[in-house]
Amino acid sequence: MFQHPKPRRLEWPHLCPSVHWAQIQRPFPGPGKYRTLYDFELIYVFQGELLIHFNDEIAPIPVGAGDLLLLSSAMRHRIELLADPHTHLLGIHFDFFNEQTVLAEQDLTVREDKIDPERFCSIPVMGEGHPVFGAHYESVPYEMVEWMERIVEEHAKGRGNPGYELACRGLMLLIFTQLLSLDTKSSRPNLHSGYQGKIKELAVEMEIRPGAPWANAEMAGRFNVSEDHFIRLFKDIVGMSPRKYLQFIRHREAKKMLRETDMKIELIGRQLGYEDLHNFSKVFKKWQGISPRAYRKLSILH
Repeated sequence: MFQHPKPRRLEWPHLCPSVHWAQIQRPFPGPGKYRTLYDFELIYVFQGELLIHFNDEIAPIPVGAGDLLLLSSAMRHRIELLADPHTHLLGIHFDFFNEQTVLAEQDLTVREDKIDPERFCSIPVMGEGHPVFGAHYESVPYEMVEWMERIVEEHAKGRGNPGYELACRGLMLLIFTQLLSLDTKSSRPNLHSGYQGKIKELAVEMEIRPGAPWANAEMAGRFNVSEDHFIRLFKDIVGMSPRKYLQFIRHREAKKMLRETDMKIELIGRQLGYEDLHNFSKVFKKWQGISPRAYRKLSILH
C-alpha cells in the first residue's frame, strides 16, 4: 500500500496551488515508461484510452474519454496509451501549497539515480490521514475542462505576463472546489449504463467532425429514442446538452485555428459549421467575451 512521504493536513486558507506546466498533447500509442513525479499532474482525456500501471496494483486502471486522472507526487507509475491514433490529452503539472519553483520540464520527474526526497510536493490529507482528492474521476463536467483549457492558455502567455500566477491559481481553486463535489471513479450515478459507451463514442465523433450539422433528431434516431430522451441521456452522461457540447468543441477548435493559422475568420466559421460570419462571431463572443478578430489580435500579441 502506497504511503506518501509528505502528507500535510489540509487547512483551506493554506491551499495555494502553483502551476508548473500545462499543455494539450496528442501522443503516439505505446506502453510508456515508469516514472515518478516530484509534483502532481492532472490529465484530462478528450479522446483515446489510457491504462495506468502502479507498482502496488495488480491490474492497471483504465481511463477513458471524458475522465480525469490525478497523479500523485512520489508514486511510481507508467501510462500506457492504447492503439488510438487520435489520442488527445490535456495535462497540468502543479503543487497544492506553492512549494516548488520549476525552471525546466525535466525538473518535474525524478531521476532514478538521483532522488531528492525533499523536493516531493506535499499531498493534502484529511484529519484521519486520507487524501482529500481521489485519483480517478469519470465523466467530469465540461465546465471543469474549460477551466483547464484556460490554464493552458494562461501558461502559454508566459510567466512574464502580469497576473499569470494569480489567474492559474484561481482556476486551480475552482477545479479543486468542483472535484470535492464529485465521487472518485464515477462523478455521477450510473443511471444509463446501457447507453454510456455509445454516447461517449458519439461525443468523440463530434470532436473529430465538429463542422458536421449533428441534428438532435438524427442522433436520437441512432439510439432509437425520442429527441427529448436523447438530450437527457447525453446531458447526464457527458455533462452538458448536445447543442452546448457542440458549441464547446467548435469554440475550442476555433480558438486553436485563430491562434495557429492565418485562415480567414469567415472560412474558419464555415469549416466549423456556422452559416455565416455574423453567426460565428455571435457564438464565439458569447463563449469568449470578445470577437474572433479581437481574440486573434490578442493571441498575436502574446
